Amino acid sequence: MTCMEVQQKIVPFINNEMTLEQAEIFLDHIRNCADCREELEVTYTLLTAMKQLDEDRELSNNYKQDLDRKIAEVEERIRKEKTSKLRKRFLLFSFIFAFALVSSLQLGELALEMETKYVPSQIHSFLLKLPALPIRYDHTLNFIEQKDTKAKRYVQQMQKKRLKMRIDLEKERIKWMRDSLREEE
Repeated sequence: MTCMEVQQKIVPFINNEMTLEQAEIFLDHIRNCADCREELEVTYTLLTAMKQLDEDRELSNNYKQDLDRKIAEVEERIRKEKTSKLRKRFLLFSFIFAFALVSSLQLGELALEMETKYVPSQIHSFLLKLPALPIRYDHTLNFIEQKDTKAKRYVQQMQKKRLKMRIDLEKERIKWMRDSLREEE
């Protein structure tokens, strides 16, 4: 914002007619520009004194202090609004993350369930009960047994990996929440 634009916004600021975003930009300029700060103080003093006279109230002893208090109040509202937005984003992110995590775990369990429904050892025991099983099927049965053992090991490894991933994700979520809370303070 230029000094001209800021000076045009002084009266709306004093009368609380600005959005918090506009007030934040306005205050950023006021902090860094001594001329605009002085113009704000003079205009605030004049408008506030005239308003107090119109309302037959006692005039303030220190308009600069009153202005500083008003600026502090607006800055506090801005900070609360930003914190509120941050919390809403955090809650939305947490919800999406939790939903994705639960969905992926359920899909993983579904895939695991489907893997374990087809157990080659069941086929193996069925084939052994057949009378007059030709010898050439021995190689096939050995192959099925090997695959069955490998499949069981694979399922166990995947369960361990999923558990480790859950623990790691939970640790990361807790760390992120701590960091977010520290930033808010």
